[in-house]
Amino acid sequence: MQSRFLHIDDTKTWNAFRSGNQAAFAHIYQTYFQPLYNYGRKFSPDDALIGDTLQQLFTELWQRRKRLGSTNQIRNYLYKSFRRALLKNLAIHAKNNQAINPSSFSICLSHEAHLIQQQNNKEQLASLQQAIAQLTEKQREVVYLKFYDGLTYAEISEVMEITPAQAHDFIYKALKALRKNIKDNGNYNDLTSTALLIFFICNIHFFL
Repeated sequence: MQSRFLHIDDTKTWNAFRSGNQAAFAHIYQTYFQPLYNYGRKFSPDDALIGDTLQQLFTELWQRRKRLGSTNQIRNYLYKSFRRALLKNLAIHAKNNQAINPSSFSICLSHEAHLIQQQNNKEQLASLQQAIAQLTEKQREVVYLKFYDGLTYAEISEVMEITPAQAHDFIYKALKALRKNIKDNGNYNDLTSTALLIFFICNIHFFL
C-alpha cells in the first residue's frame, strides 16, 4: 500500500509526525531505514549494533516527537542524528572490547563492480578499490554521501557537522587523490578509455 505521504513535502510530513500521526512516522521509517542502514554499514560490519542504533534512534524520535524542532530536510536530520548515535555506540563498543579503532568508513564497490566484471575488467575494479582504500576515512565518507546518496555540499556539511567549504574541499582532495592513486597504479588510461563506469570517477574532470 502506497503511503499517502509519498508526495507530501518534508515540512508537512515532519510536522504531522511531530503531532503524533503514526502514518507519517511509518512513512519516515520505511523511507529512510534502509538508506541509514547502508550508511551505517560503511562505518562498521556489525549488523546488530547498526540495527540496535537505528531502532534506538526511531524509538527516541517517536518518544520525543513533541519536543523536536521543525525541519524541511528529513533525510539530513536523520543522517546527522544517526551518525552521532552510531559513532557514540561504536566508541562505547570499542572501549568495552578494548578495540583500537572504533570505526573506519569504507566503500565497497557492488553494482559498479558488477558492471566492470561484465566487461571483463577485473583489474580495473581492483585498481579502483585500492585507490579508494588509500583515501582518508572522511574523504571516503564524503565521496559516499556525495556520489552514492546524492547529497549536496550543504547537506553533507549538515550531516557531518562541517562547513560547506570543508565538504567541497574533502571532495576536491578525494577525487584528486583517486586520480593520482589510479595513475600511480598504471591503470588511469584504461579506466578513462572505458568511459569510467564508476560514478565518482566520471566526475573527476568536472570537479578538478
